[in-house]
Amino acid sequence: MAVSTNGDKNVNNRYYFLVPDGSNGIPKKEGGYASSWHTDNASILFYAISNNDERIIEAERSDDEDVYYVDVDVDFTLGFWSNGYNPTVSTVNIQLEYYDAGESALYPDGLESFNEMIYVVDPNVLIISSRYQLQGEWYYYYGNGCYGVTKNGNVNECLRDDHNHYDIGDSNVDGVVNVMDATTIQRHLAQLNWISEENFYLADVDKDSIISIIDATIIQRFVAGMIKEM
Repeated sequence: MAVSTNGDKNVNNRYYFLVPDGSNGIPKKEGGYASSWHTDNASILFYAISNNDERIIEAERSDDEDVYYVDVDVDFTLGFWSNGYNPTVSTVNIQLEYYDAGESALYPDGLESFNEMIYVVDPNVLIISSRYQLQGEWYYYYGNGCYGVTKNGNVNECLRDDHNHYDIGDSNVDGVVNVMDATTIQRHLAQLNWISEENFYLADVDKDSIISIIDATIIQRFVAGMIKEM
């Protein structure tokens, strides 16, 4: 991999990253997680990927001690954030271009660009593969660590404290589990809209690694009070 710096002349998109709070990472044998992001010697790295190039960029700290950013050329369409202290812990690969309509539950009409947006990890979703990967979602960044889902938001709409409070079954990510979540799954199966990869785990209620009508049925039974938990 070629190593890039933030001083390249051809960079023109800036991506922000909210560093996890250290309560997630590599599972300990005795339970819980070893701190994987907040360490004294940690640097935050961004791996940018295009069709014919890969670069490692060291992130800069932003206006909040937990927020970092990188400047990346628009030719790079994928990337992931990693802790330089323990590079086996990272986010999943994330797209750097746009969301098509229906691709994200947060932005059903699509999203033209992730420039000046912030990627926020959901510490409840850990994927163990060749590295320990955490899923997340893009949000509009308001500065000072605040972010939200509206383009012209302000600190009054800051989601800083509740980005990871979605319950299993909340497939449309509106903060409640109700019949609309079952409908969201049905529309996904009918290819009328799509549940994003980032929110897959919320809709996969029975944890069989697929989204199916069974998941919608479980949600309906839960809403009707026929089952106590999912």
